[in-house]
Amino acid sequence: MHEYSIVQELIERLLKDINERGIDKVREIHLRRGSTFAEGPLQQAFLIMSENTPLEGAQLVIDEFEVNRVCPTCGDSKVVTADDLIGHLYV
Repeated sequence: MHEYSIVQELIERLLKDINERGIDKVREIHLRRGSTFAEGPLQQAFLIMSENTPLEGAQLVIDEFEVNRVCPTCGDSKVVTADDLIGHLYV
């Protein structure tokens, strides 16, 4: 699942930033996700990967924005969801 690699990178960046700022504990993180990412796996990955870090126990608040695909030929429009992907590809 690509959500896990995204969360891993997110945590690495956050930890670097909070270490540079001398922050001991984070209470809340806000994140915007595209409709191609499933919220459940993002939450689960964050819970697991944040253990024993200043991020442990922080609330991950996720807002969603839609990824909309419009065919340039016929004009057909579709909101792309995680169910429409094969790996990272939308066909």
